[in-house]
Amino acid sequence: MIKKILLPIEQLDPLNPVLRAANRHFPSAQIHLLHVVKLPSTNPVPLPTSSFGEYVPVMPDPTTEGRALREAEEALHALGKGEVILSGNVVQEIVSRATRGYDLILMGTAGKAGIDRLLLGSVAEGVLREAPIPVMTIRRDVDIELPDFRRVFQRGILLTDASPWAEWGEAYVKMAFADTTWQRLHVVPDETQMAMLPLSLTGIHLPIERNQEKLEEAEQHLQQTGGGEALLGDPAQVMLGRAASGEVDLLAISTRPRGLLDRFLYGPVAAQVVRESPVPVLVARLHPSE
Repeated sequence: MIKKILLPIEQLDPLNPVLRAANRHFPSAQIHLLHVVKLPSTNPVPLPTSSFGEYVPVMPDPTTEGRALREAEEALHALGKGEVILSGNVVQEIVSRATRGYDLILMGTAGKAGIDRLLLGSVAEGVLREAPIPVMTIRRDVDIELPDFRRVFQRGILLTDASPWAEWGEAYVKMAFADTTWQRLHVVPDETQMAMLPLSLTGIHLPIERNQEKLEEAEQHLQQTGGGEALLGDPAQVMLGRAASGEVDLLAISTRPRGLLDRFLYGPVAAQVVRESPVPVLVARLHPSE
């Protein structure tokens, strides 16, 4: 069960859709807000009046910083419990607080239009790779006032395989979301769609034969470990298709230890699932100490 949540928040507004969704999805959890006031860049810049092109550092203005902090603290205090900090490294601030008794980091995304500023580029990658606790993303454009918005996650899809981190991830999600009915799904990449790869990378068998062999292995593993569905396809497309069907409320993916993302979260697949999923996405990474 999720008891304590770290919610990095950029928009200090009571109508913030991610904050409202967090309160609806986790009504009994303690939600700790974290707002980071980023320091301006101190990289040297050319003096506009200099004929020699000298470079000088742009130093922060203490008066401006203090005013920004006070205004942010007042706005955050009106929303709930949390803290406002001044920092130039958002990822570091989020990750460094993750081990302070939190069960989950909750972050907002902007949907198909792209990932919001908090999740842009290295910030999203850094949090997903480095966070020692699971991370959940929620779309900011989902209207929680709609009648079909579910307060509690009822049905979820758990992307799995035969790896130890998938086994750990499954144990975690079933413990943390015990009231959710989980469907286990093993998606075997279709090697017939890998025509650009050299034949040596597809093994000694033809792609169709390899597909059948891997699919049978996946089905056997699922049968031995509690059941589920195995199929050929692209993991991201399959998960997004199930999410778009309206029959599930949550997607869950496990990742490898030491910050290396498994194949389900490698490259464009991760960005596509997190960005386009109409339902929340839970990313559970196996910590080296576990």
